[in-house]
Amino acid sequence: MKIILLAVAFKGGFLGGPTFPILFSCTMIGLAIGLAFPSVPIILLVTCIEGAAITLLLGGPLTAILLVGAVASEGLTDFYLDGLIIVSIVTAMIIGLFLKSAVEKRTAKRRTTGT
Repeated sequence: MKIILLAVAFKGGFLGGPTFPILFSCTMIGLAIGLAFPSVPIILLVTCIEGAAITLLLGGPLTAILLVGAVASEGLTDFYLDGLIIVSIVTAMIIGLFLKSAVEKRTAKRRTTGT
């Protein structure tokens, strides 16, 4: 619900930044997924989703690592958790590149057809 309200707020002229609402939304999504998969550690779900979303939002993987590290500072001492967060960030970057090229192709196609 928060993501939908955030999208409505942006379309309505919201002047605030999207970073912290996105972090909050990612935390809620991670907690919801944690209810479906109780054997997966919550900190893993939340930090990986936050890292991927911040990477797509800001376009900077290092910034995403630093922000996620600030949010979950005590949970990021595990080497394997750091590796999984980096894998989620790289995956988000790759998906973002594919989505960006698909949107550009679609926009170019609309311009040529005039619709």
